[in-house]
Amino acid sequence: VSFNIVNTPSTQVAQMLAEYGICVRSGLQCAPLIHKYHGTDKEGMVRISVGAFNTMSQARQLVKAIKIISKKLG
Repeated sequence: VSFNIVNTPSTQVAQMLAEYGICVRSGLQCAPLIHKYHGTDKEGMVRISVGAFNTMSQARQLVKAIKIISKKLG
């Protein structure tokens, strides 16, 4: 899942998520053409990769952290 928070570089969002113990990728992620298509070729996007061993609790923590970060930045 890839996303951005309006007017915030993907690297900043990734750093903020790291403060919650959540590791994500930020930037162009080897897909510059799709970023050009979406208009994110300057700052990239935040990418969340969910695996078989992730739990619902971790998913809830992620959503909660994104909501808190969005409010801080918005």
